[in-house]
Amino acid sequence: MTAKPTFTDINGNKVLCTLADQNDFEYLEIDRLNEDGTKERLLTLNMYDAKKLNGACEMFMARTIAKNFSDMNGQLTPNDRNSMFDDSDDE
Repeated sequence: MTAKPTFTDINGNKVLCTLADQNDFEYLEIDRLNEDGTKERLLTLNMYDAKKLNGACEMFMARTIAKNFSDMNGQLTPNDRNSMFDDSDDE
């Protein structure tokens, strides 16, 4: 049985993230899933490493969202902008 990837990156690499217990410590293992179903270890992260990776991902997301919104914002009407931030349900 082949594992289902956690995500597929923009280059088509199927990535599997799993938790592993070793010597009473928990680690995050990040593997590439190969076409033949085998796994290739890319990273093994402890809590400190995972926090650093999380910080890098959060920084990327904040910059990307800000850039995308800035690019898109110039094309929106005032009504479009208001509707983006309207949390009311249309039910």
